[in-house]
Amino acid sequence: MHLAELLDRPQDVVAWQIGERELVALLPELSTRIRQLEALRVRLAQEAAFRGAVTLTGASSAEGWLAESSKLTPGHAKRVMSLGADLDRFPDVKASFENGDIDSEQARSIIGLLLKVPDYTSDIKNSANGGDFDDPAAECASQCTTYLLTNGARENAEDTRRWPRCSNPTTRHHPTTRTTSSTSSSPPAPPVADCASRDTSTRPPANNS
Repeated sequence: MHLAELLDRPQDVVAWQIGERELVALLPELSTRIRQLEALRVRLAQEAAFRGAVTLTGASSAEGWLAESSKLTPGHAKRVMSLGADLDRFPDVKASFENGDIDSEQARSIIGLLLKVPDYTSDIKNSANGGDFDDPAAECASQCTTYLLTNGARENAEDTRRWPRCSNPTTRHHPTTRTTSSTSSSPPAPPVADCASRDTSTRPPANNS
């Protein structure tokens, strides 16, 4: 049985008639599809807001329209709209999200880390001033993006939230390989980004509303 058959009329699926091997194969595939559909909702909501299409509904704001039309809490609707705007600035994160490799919570966490890279690299000299890198912030952001998305595809949202900030770009050592609930090891940290010990002290708790 193919996933497309189940999604045609999911309410009519008789779960006990599905074989055990099919169940084991279908669930991960379904989870990927759910992430892809969430990414599609973010993209469509952003497009509707950009075009001003929500004015056709009489809603006073895009967030209010999305919350009411999609049965989301106001907070959830606001996060959807905010993520849509942020993803346009981070095409690699957007592609990973739309491919179903990461979910919306992971996308927000990764973007949050990448937005801090300029601050973390502000005191690093570029090559013109005797430093090791032509553009420390850009090189750190590029390597951090690859690093975080590679791990994000293998772990859950809680693991992604626990990843530390990308700090001193001049540090070239690799931290000890970590172990998470979803994977036994992760690839070494990028040489430009020293991902040191986990730091959740400045990260607010997740809002699941």
